[in-house]
Amino acid sequence: MPSEFFTFGVIATAIVLIVGHLVRLWRTAIFHKTLRDAISRGGDGLQPLLAEGLEPEPPRPNDARNGVLLIAIALALVAFGLIQGDPDDIRNLAGGAVFPGFAGIALLVRERWFKPHG
Repeated sequence: MPSEFFTFGVIATAIVLIVGHLVRLWRTAIFHKTLRDAISRGGDGLQPLLAEGLEPEPPRPNDARNGVLLIAIALALVAFGLIQGDPDDIRNLAGGAVFPGFAGIALLVRERWFKPHG
């Protein structure tokens, strides 16, 4: 059973990463097409487009959200193990829940005590 979980996890992670990368490439291609169209029309309105494209995106504080999500995933893994009822399943899924649980707790602690607010 653990090999099926591992295989599913690897495939799901690959799909998420690939789709995220393709979406980012798609957004960049659309922005470049908009710039090319503006340049070919004579540069009207080109300055705001360039200013928008050159500004880096402001960092979004989402450590708390990510921490809560990881803790929820850990709790879901433990709950699924309890639903299965087999002691081996409970032990395996609770063991798998340790990493996202501790990572979520670390993110919440970092957000609460180690990040400057304001």
